[in-house]
Parts: sequence; structure tokens; C-alpha cells
Amino acid sequence: MKGEEGLNLADLAVFTCGGKHLSSLEKNIFHSSWEGQSYSEMATNYHLNPQYIRNKGSELWNKLSVALGEKVNKNNFKEALKRYAPKLYRDLKEAPDVSVFYGRTYELATLESWILQDKCRLITLLGMPGIGKTALATQITAQVQRQFEYVIWRTLELNPPSLTELLADLIEFFSLRRGLTTFKPVISQLMDFFYSHRCLVVLDGVEKLQGPDRQYLANYENYGCLFKRVGEVNHQSCLLLTSREKPPQIQLLECTNHPVRSFRILGLDPDSAQKILTDQGFPTEWKWDSIIELYGGNPLFLQLARHKLQKHCLSSNQILTKTNYLIFEQIGVIIDDIFSRLSDWENQVMVKLAQAKQPLSIEQIFSTLELPNYLIPIELLESLYERSLLEKQELVTETLFSIQPLIVDYVKLFKLINP
Repeated sequence: MKGEEGLNLADLAVFTCGGKHLSSLEKNIFHSSWEGQSYSEMATNYHLNPQYIRNKGSELWNKLSVALGEKVNKNNFKEALKRYAPKLYRDLKEAPDVSVFYGRTYELATLESWILQDKCRLITLLGMPGIGKTALATQITAQVQRQFEYVIWRTLELNPPSLTELLADLIEFFSLRRGLTTFKPVISQLMDFFYSHRCLVVLDGVEKLQGPDRQYLANYENYGCLFKRVGEVNHQSCLLLTSREKPPQIQLLECTNHPVRSFRILGLDPDSAQKILTDQGFPTEWKWDSIIELYGGNPLFLQLARHKLQKHCLSSNQILTKTNYLIFEQIGVIIDDIFSRLSDWENQVMVKLAQAKQPLSIEQIFSTLELPNYLIPIELLESLYERSLLEKQELVTETLFSIQPLIVDYVKLFKLINP
């Protein structure tokens, strides 16, 4: 256990027990004690009276003694924390096994900062199918779970539970460890628990709750109430969502300094993406950069392309020069599903962008599209962007929009436009 991890665990234990976090001075004393400094050295470093530091240290160890349930002092606090750590509760049976993970250093660092430093209450990982939302959620959960008392992962991919069923599941998990009263509404019980205990709840595949219009399907409307309460109410827990599409409540709640945020996941960086291909023994001199660009750095698409190369003994040139090799059955099915959820007008916008030889401004996109009065152009583009189907290029005077080469080729292949 490292010093920062130990400090976070100590702060969590103290807050869970007494409802107050460690003070800045207590954190400094903890950190310095972890580094083996004496109280005299701390007093010199912090320009404080040695006896004052000693008294504050004694108060710190008393707090930890109560929180950890055993006598703690400056000499044994590390061992006491190690004994306390196994008391953390986990239900990760539905989390996938991600034994091989490529890249995402920036994404992991950002998410860790949001969760541990900024104390974000609601985070949504957004991205198109195969981009690595679930893998990233798995990795960040493993990375931060020691800082939470309770961690639970639920997958909504197949037959999502109603909110009532999900809440009953969560309450059962939590109440097995702590008694909960039954007279309050269930969501209020959950929020009380989120306030008094540091919990990490992961819901994977939230797009399954929404229809093509991005509104909640029948029997799932109340999920919006849960997301709203989690985002608005003060507590010390985190709800982490993965979704192809942003749930309706999220956009109203999020902003840079608010503890509700979304992270749009893009393709892998070129080096990490190439490892997916070359780790299987393919020649490093092949035109991997072009293949990675065509597939937008999408890990799943690259893995499928790798399998295609292996199975049919194709070269990188064959993948690059033949569209029907580029979009084979498995990838076609995935993109079919994406387009099936678009409105007619959204499809027309995609066709217009696929026809273009360069990125277009909003005026250029809608110059020949006569939208009905109830449709607002920027909202159509925002809907497509949040599905990760558009790419933005922010200029000084305007914003330009384009689509990935793979989507352009998909549109051409299925004759939505002439090649």
C-alpha cells in the first residue's frame, strides 16, 4: 500500500465513522508519518510548535483508533490500515475480465482525478460500439476501488432490470453489510447510504434503457429520476455509467466544475492501436497507420480486422483497397445497428457529410436540407455528435463537422449515396 492510497483509506474510514474528513494538518501529519518523519521534523517543516504537532498527531491516531476499531498509534498505523482494507465489500461478478488492455493513459488519469480529487458523483463514459467503454470502466474501477468501501458492477446489456429491480438489488447488497431502515422511499435510502458510505456503482450499457429517440423506453423512465438525484444531492459516492448515447438528464446536470461529467471516448492512440495488430505477429512494416485511421482507432474493429487478416491470409493492402474487405459482416452489423437508431433527418445529415470532400460548417450542411420548423439544426448535430458519429473541428469563426472514413465507406457500400 502506497502513502496516497493509505491516506485516502484513512480519510474514508474516518469520514464513514464520524461524518467528517481529515483536516489538512492531519493529512500532512499522516503523510509525514508515513514517510518516517518525527514530530520535531514535522514542526520544522510546517513552522509549528513541536508540542502542538504532537498533540494533533495524538488526536489523529485517536480518530483512526475509533474508525478502524483497534488501538492505533504512530508506530502501527500502517499495519492497522492493511488489516482494515480487506473489510471493503465488492460485487464484481458481472464485470468482464480485461486481461489485455491497451493505452488509455490520459483517460485513466483524467477519470482518476475526477473520481478521487474532484469527488464527481456521476460520470458517463460515452462512445460508439467497440471503442472500449466497458474495458476503460473495468480498468478505472480496478484502479480506484481501494478508495471505496463498497463497489458493485451491474451490466444492463441483456434484459435490463427495471429501476425497482435494480434498487432492490443494490439495497440487498448494501443492507447485507449495514442495516437500512425500511420506512423511507428506496431512492432516499440509497442516497442516505451514498452520503454515509463511499460507494462506487457501475452501470454498463445504459443505452439499452433508451429508444432511437434517446428517450427512455417503457418501464425504464424512472432511471432518469435516479440519475438526477445522484447528480444533484450531496454525497461521497460515485455512479459510473457507460453508454453509446448520453441519457437525457446528464446534459442538464453537467458542467466543468460540477460533480456530474461526461467523457467522450475516442479511438486509441496510434502506438496502442498498432499493438493490437502486431502483438499477433503481423509484420510491423505493413500499412498499419492507414488501417488504424480507417477504423478510427476502434479496438473492437481492429481486432475484427486482425481476425479477418489471419483467417483469409489477406495483406494490409487488400484491406485498404477493397471496401467490402473493410466493412465485413461483423462490423457491418454493428454499424447497421447504429444507423437503425437514427431519424430520417439524422440519416440525411450523415449522407450529406459522406458526400462531402471536406469538413462542413452548419450552414453548408443544411443549405440544401429543408428541415421542418420543429427541428433545430444544432440539435440534430448534437444528437449525432453525442452518438460519436460526428467529429468537430473548432475554428476561430466557426465549427466544422465531418465523419470517420469507415462511416463514409459504409454509406457508399450500402448505396445510400453514389461512390
